[in-house]
Amino acid sequence: MVKKTQPIICPLGDSAVIINYEPAIAEAVNRRVLATSHAIKEACFVGVKDIVPAYSSITVHYDVVAVRKKYRHQPAFVTIKEQLETLLFQSIKDLPQTI
Repeated sequence: MVKKTQPIICPLGDSAVIINYEPAIAEAVNRRVLATSHAIKEACFVGVKDIVPAYSSITVHYDVVAVRKKYRHQPAFVTIKEQLETLLFQSIKDLPQTI
């Protein structure tokens, strides 16, 4: 049984972020990764170029210029992180307490 926790979003270079889930080898964690990857794809965020799910993390590559063109008020990383946090918060809220 894996308790749901909020994933951690960190920068990965200058044009990608990594979303880290629980560092556990568990099918439930991987199901969350795959479901979240699909949700990110469906959200069609401006500038997102590639979504790469791994076993317990997701890497999201984005076009800094495209993000900055649309959202001039803050750095691209901050924009992408805020969009992902909103999506993740909604996703985690909809999950049962344990998976």
